[in-house]
Amino acid sequence: MGTIEQINVSPVKKYQFVIGKLLPFWFIALFELGFGLTLARIIFGIPILGSLWLIFGVASVYLLAVLGIGLFISTMAKTQQEAQMLGMLIQLPSLFLAGIFFPIAAMPPFLQFLSRFIPLRYFNEIVRAIMLKGATFQDVRSQEFALVIFAVVIMGAAMLRFRKRLD
Repeated sequence: MGTIEQINVSPVKKYQFVIGKLLPFWFIALFELGFGLTLARIIFGIPILGSLWLIFGVASVYLLAVLGIGLFISTMAKTQQEAQMLGMLIQLPSLFLAGIFFPIAAMPPFLQFLSRFIPLRYFNEIVRAIMLKGATFQDVRSQEFALVIFAVVIMGAAMLRFRKRLD
């Protein structure tokens, strides 16, 4: 309690604060990805036909996009409860429109169009292609480009909206 006020009055620059806020979650998520891939291989026998470096590289960009969404939400919300509700409002439709539960091709055209604005869709397509088909960067570069665009736009919007405030 009270630490955010101390940070707000400190000489820490905006980008330093944001990096300090996001970097630990980025590392934890990459560790969890490695742990999950290890379990998938050992317990379930899921092959990883493509490059692990490529999977982690793609995941790094995807995480920037997702963490940017979280940062953007935190700039909009006034309370933690409000931030959690906004997060759920974004997260639940994302899961259904990403092609994890239902194939995107089987969705109505309007939902297929909406799924183009979900970063998880592209990450899902890329990881499936790398792990199950042995895809290379050349094979997934258009989806990776979409993730880069998402990461830049979302992180940029979050940085523009973020400001040190004394509430």
